[in-house]
Amino acid sequence: MKTALLLRVSPLFGAVLCVGVVHGQNPLPNPGFEAWSGGDPVGWNTNNQVVAGDPVTQNGGGHGGSSAARGTYLGLYSWPILNTVDAANQPLPVTQTYERFTFYYILQLASTQGTEIFTAVAAFTDAGGNVVGQAFRLFDRTENTGTWTYASMPIYNAGPVPTGVKVDFSLTGPDAVVGSYFVVDDVALENGTAGVDELEQGAAWSAAYPVPATHEVNLPFALGQATPVEITVLDALGRTVRMLNLGMMAPGRYKEVLDVQGWSAGTYTAVLRTASGVRSQLVLVRQ
Repeated sequence: MKTALLLRVSPLFGAVLCVGVVHGQNPLPNPGFEAWSGGDPVGWNTNNQVVAGDPVTQNGGGHGGSSAARGTYLGLYSWPILNTVDAANQPLPVTQTYERFTFYYILQLASTQGTEIFTAVAAFTDAGGNVVGQAFRLFDRTENTGTWTYASMPIYNAGPVPTGVKVDFSLTGPDAVVGSYFVVDDVALENGTAGVDELEQGAAWSAAYPVPATHEVNLPFALGQATPVEITVLDALGRTVRMLNLGMMAPGRYKEVLDVQGWSAGTYTAVLRTASGVRSQLVLVRQ
């Protein structure tokens, strides 16, 4: 579109069993960004515009093919936005739930201080437009990579079977630097679970529950290697609500229980920091 009381729980397993991922039909159009028309990837929308330039462009080298989508920060009023909606600006139709949002990416964030973030979101809605499922993750400069890297994000499903989905990629932040960029390719919605040998760079969230949380929320995560672990929860304005330094932890599956009584209703971001990088997911609270 040219012109969006922490409680520690012992490991659930000493070792994590590997479960194969079941690949179903991918509902996303042109997931490998091979087809382009008028400067935009077919089936995707961008914020490319004549006056401020095109922050989303075709990348000559792809992960699984000859092409990918590149988003470059061009300035305060021209940051890259890449998303999927239909011709009427509505979510793409789906008829089932999915468990994982996956893609391959290259990331180069140039800021050496402050906040500069690459965001990836898959939001599922019902017929009334209410969000009933979501995968959400923020990437910062500690996750810069010059080679194709696999991202696999859990989708938490909080309601009935969705009727629509919208996928968004963007790069922004108050300290974003002109020239910072991301490249994405082979975007998919999948079913199945991942074992330790499939954990993205050594650590991964599982979906927080219940959704929404009223008294406490469970934050499951898995580690594929020994690593120091820190969990931080941010409110919608980016302010720290809770921080827990868990120290060095062995590989395995874990769960942190977060007491949310007394919190304001709304959306929070749970951030998992390990030696392999930063993983984020949304937590919904209702009082």
